[in-house]
Amino acid sequence: MSTPAPPSQPAAGTIDVYTDINYGLPKQTLKVGSYPNVANAGVPDRSVTALTIPAGVTATLYSDLDFKGQKIQFVGPLNVPDIRVNKYIETVNGADVIQDWNDKLRSIVVEASNPSASAAVIVPQQTLGEKARNFWNNNMLLSLILLAVIVAAIYYMFFN
Repeated sequence: MSTPAPPSQPAAGTIDVYTDINYGLPKQTLKVGSYPNVANAGVPDRSVTALTIPAGVTATLYSDLDFKGQKIQFVGPLNVPDIRVNKYIETVNGADVIQDWNDKLRSIVVEASNPSASAAVIVPQQTLGEKARNFWNNNMLLSLILLAVIVAAIYYMFFN
């Protein structure tokens, strides 16, 4: 499957977000500013699947309202036709964790940035609970060995 041609770049100081893959409509344009609840800006809650960001604009997406939860930052120029396909890797306790940002956007900050900055994706931030859960999931074998050692120690203390 080939990558669709990106639409024309949004106007300076704006980004375009799409609720369907391959820049499918509906599209919403967001100007430089802070949006603590994207639904108030006309973007359906948890619906963004594609985006375009021109040079000179940075978009910081948040998974919860009021700029809370996981976050990820995109620096333009950048075209993302299907955010489900583009997984973003974060290192948590030495292990790579793949983040899927499809339909997670609830709040966003759109700001002017250095137009000569190269396109980049900065890894998302996680809450302490999410980091603990991902550490457990990524280190299941180590956790099971530790559990076995604890059970063996308890058995030895009470039954020997």
